[in-house]
Amino acid sequence: MGARDLLKRLLGESAVYGMAGAIQKSIGLFLIPIYTRCFTPEEYGVLALLSAFSVLFDIFIVLGLDNSAARWFYDTEEVEDRRITIASWFWCQLAVGLLTAAGLLLAAPLIAPLLLGEGGDVRLMSLVILLVPLGTFLKVTGNTLRYQRAAWKAATFSVVSALSTVGLVILMVVGLDLGMIGVYAGQIAALCLVAVVGALLLRPWIAPRHASRERLRQMLSFGLPLVPAGIASWVRLSSDRLILQSSWSEAEVGLFALAFQLAAVVGLCTSAFDMAYGPFAYSIHQQPHARDLYARVLTLFAFGGAWLCVVVSLFDDLIIALLATEAYASAASGVPMLCFSHLFYGMVGIASIGPGIVKKSGPVATSIFIAAAVSLGMNFALIPSLGRDAAALSNMCSSLAAAAWLFWQGQRLYPIPYRFGGVAACVLTAWAIVAVDTFFINDHGHFATAIRALMALGYLTLALPLGISRLAREA
Repeated sequence: MGARDLLKRLLGESAVYGMAGAIQKSIGLFLIPIYTRCFTPEEYGVLALLSAFSVLFDIFIVLGLDNSAARWFYDTEEVEDRRITIASWFWCQLAVGLLTAAGLLLAAPLIAPLLLGEGGDVRLMSLVILLVPLGTFLKVTGNTLRYQRAAWKAATFSVVSALSTVGLVILMVVGLDLGMIGVYAGQIAALCLVAVVGALLLRPWIAPRHASRERLRQMLSFGLPLVPAGIASWVRLSSDRLILQSSWSEAEVGLFALAFQLAAVVGLCTSAFDMAYGPFAYSIHQQPHARDLYARVLTLFAFGGAWLCVVVSLFDDLIIALLATEAYASAASGVPMLCFSHLFYGMVGIASIGPGIVKKSGPVATSIFIAAAVSLGMNFALIPSLGRDAAALSNMCSSLAAAAWLFWQGQRLYPIPYRFGGVAACVLTAWAIVAVDTFFINDHGHFATAIRALMALGYLTLALPLGISRLAREA
């Protein structure tokens, strides 16, 4: 199969995963109109803090095995050997998750006040703790279907799980009037349904007889070094919320969380691409034209991703007006920087392919530590005086630092002829357009909206000097 055919296959799979990812990752977006009408910015901030806690918990129980499974799965074409990889991952994560959850439930009366302040709701904390081990079925099933390149089956599974979550949360919050408790009761109910479906789909893959201590040992040796990196990633994404809470208020956390959700429109597209790109890139790494294809992918990704950043940034006020109440209008100021943060972090996934091919996880881990250090330093220095916009700026800078470091290191381990000049042109042009809108267009009338639309279309003219159509059709 030629490079052109491989690129078409990647784009096709990205579209399928994009549809599923758009729904799965957009759960928060779908629920914004519900949350902003049922909860105050302060309560929305509490939900964001609890979400940060659940992400940290999940990092601990996964133990880096999701990354290991992806690499070991493609070491062989033998189905039985691949089942050993999946079963070893599944049973380890489920066991560690259940044991850790039991301990955290006992400690919930102590954890809730530390995270949420005096009067923190222990019931909310307990429900969040229960969510994480239940998520094992969702994570392992979705990834296994991707590894098998069963794009439509993976998409269907993601869509069903996402729609179940949205429907059950709305039922609990609005229909049964359970308030914030309903947010997590609905998610737990949805994950129980997903667990049943996932167990049926994975039945041949997670049979206990396939689990192997030796395979698990090998996978842990690759994955465990990524756990501290996962914690560092959590610091990059969550330290801003904790510092905002201590320096300002839960309301400031809530406004920042809403901005992050809106910018996730970019993130869900880049993550959908990453979902397809990782397995795709590993599966072709032995082909002679693989490196040239990797290089073209980065340029195309930067061009499309930067344009999406422009569109969301230019119309962030309109999006907030459509999805949220007036109390959340000021959240728009942080959206552009968070959009570009998602773009840069999507590039981290592309940059990690080289080290992954040579089975070196160190550079990936180091890049995440660099991002965490940049984020933490800027958050402590800027948030107390500048608030949530400083948090957005530090988030963007940390993503850029991670991508830059990993590309530099990746080129030393596995050189790829990336066109970094074209990537820079995409980003700088997009920044210039957003800056013009931010500093010179303050109106929100029909004329201003038309000008913004023309600016967004104007960015696409960059395709000519970059030769985007040529890159897409080259064999």
